[in-house]
Amino acid sequence: MFSYNYQPIDPTTNTIRLLRLFQGRRYYNDELICGELFEAEIPHDRDDTYEALSYTWGDPTRTQTITINDQKVAVTTNLYDALLHLRDPEKDRILWVDALCINQQDTFERTHQVAKMSVIYQKAWAVVIWLGKTIRDIELLLEATKALDKMVRRRPRPLSNAEHLKAWIDEGRRFISDERAINPDFYEIRQRALKELLSRSWFRRVWVVQEAAYAKTAHIQCSWISVPTRVFCIMPHLLEIDMDARSQALLEVLPGPLRQSSWWNDTRDLGTVLQKFSSCESTDPRDQIFALLGLSSDCAKDGRIFLPNYQLNTLECIQQTVFFLVFREIPVSDLFTLPDWDLETFRQKLPSLRLCLLEWGISQNDNGVPLVRKLLQEGPRFENYQQVFSDELPLSYLIANGKPMEMIQIFLEHDGLDVREAKNGLSHAALFDRLDLIQMFLGREDADILYDIQDIKSALECAMQSQGCDAAEALFSAVRHRKGGLSQVYEGLLLYQAVNSENTRAITMLVQNGVHPDIPIPHDESTAMLAATNHERSEAQEELARMGVGINREGVSETPISSAAKDGKLESVTCLLGLGVKIPAAIVADCTYWWTNKGRRPETGVEMVELLAKPRIAPWLSS
Repeated sequence: MFSYNYQPIDPTTNTIRLLRLFQGRRYYNDELICGELFEAEIPHDRDDTYEALSYTWGDPTRTQTITINDQKVAVTTNLYDALLHLRDPEKDRILWVDALCINQQDTFERTHQVAKMSVIYQKAWAVVIWLGKTIRDIELLLEATKALDKMVRRRPRPLSNAEHLKAWIDEGRRFISDERAINPDFYEIRQRALKELLSRSWFRRVWVVQEAAYAKTAHIQCSWISVPTRVFCIMPHLLEIDMDARSQALLEVLPGPLRQSSWWNDTRDLGTVLQKFSSCESTDPRDQIFALLGLSSDCAKDGRIFLPNYQLNTLECIQQTVFFLVFREIPVSDLFTLPDWDLETFRQKLPSLRLCLLEWGISQNDNGVPLVRKLLQEGPRFENYQQVFSDELPLSYLIANGKPMEMIQIFLEHDGLDVREAKNGLSHAALFDRLDLIQMFLGREDADILYDIQDIKSALECAMQSQGCDAAEALFSAVRHRKGGLSQVYEGLLLYQAVNSENTRAITMLVQNGVHPDIPIPHDESTAMLAATNHERSEAQEELARMGVGINREGVSETPISSAAKDGKLESVTCLLGLGVKIPAAIVADCTYWWTNKGRRPETGVEMVELLAKPRIAPWLSS
């Protein structure tokens, strides 16, 4: 394949290359297309120096040869066709054509020249939009479009943009109605032709958006027929064609009355532009972003300059864009961990990007702390947390999901700590055994105001239900030091809760902190060992025995082994036997009576009697 030997362009200047397309006979395809490239300064004001070509490259494997500066150069067939039909029969034509005027093989040049594209199209005296060759129906459509343009331009221009657009539409409807009266097939033929044109690749490619948007004047060209965009853009409305959102947004940025009344004049920040053209196509995925930077109102504002950089890979490009959209700045270090979203995921997140980034940052735990801090400390306040916190209070969600202390402190600094959050936070910290948070909450200067004794007791009871102990011990100490905190009844309740949740560490902590293991407990179960037996909490039974609880001691009316045997608690009986419990001689007879005369399952009674009567337990039988 032939390629051109480029000389580098000085990136510190306002220099670009232009193509002088030599004149050639129209309607003849036998002449070689020739031209020359030369360097020129971008004009300060719009003048007649050059036109800019807007087109799609087409299939890169299908090429034709042209001659540039006496060098053979391969170009795609679509560009070849465009140059062939753009040749003027009487004079040379000056054009800016990206495939020829930028050295596409030089990443550095490509980066600094692409950054100038918005200015290049803005300063061109006209933009030519090449849509390919015509067919008969398209020729009829374009001729009708030109006729409508002449009719409307003869009328005085209304003062307001809205009235201007209305004048075009009203005149267009009259024109189409008159033509249909003469030729009934007029409407259907033109409608079919316009649908075919709108399906061409130009309307799908992302780079053409910038090219169209910055054009002061533009023409649609198919073969040798050219029509102004000012009239072409309203034809879909006149011919009642349903447009997809991407194509409609593209027509709304082309020069003409439609642009003057569209979103283009209201909101052009990068986030809006990316959403408007999210379904466009490009060969290089990075161009899905880079091609839109030049037409975004906030990419070069207040010293913030966001430029294309082809030295970034696609992921880095997306991450930089996410950071810019949220913080209006370019990250200058690797301080912030950013999501590894692909392009499609990034597009899906765009409508609620800031909230999605907060959710992602929270999910990263310690690595997400710098990002979460920046999100909460800079920019507008988050008013709606429901999406991030699954309708929970933020503090409760963060604790329940094991988020680091530093992240929780960031939220507390941002939101403050109201009474409801304070009480829920303390209980959640207890439930998930977060000693660091318990110490933080109880160490606050306003802790005595936020938490009364009942709040701390409620949190302590939550701690008893967890399998941890550190938070429970801190809360137990806090209750002990509050007036009216501990009582024998309350200590019994705590021991019961620890037994019932089989929190062996909490059982040990309570006993080591002075709670007697045989203290009476609530719920009419007399002692902790009896409660553990009745609820078949074998680990609690073993821990209580290790702490010195008498396994043979009677409760209100019976020993743990008697209670377990009568109630069919096989697991508890097995555990007690393993702990060396003494078995009263009458227990087998009692079991037989209970399990045959009280309407219970006799097979369980048989199993219980067999368990109690095994020879291995004979040494402990008493008279």
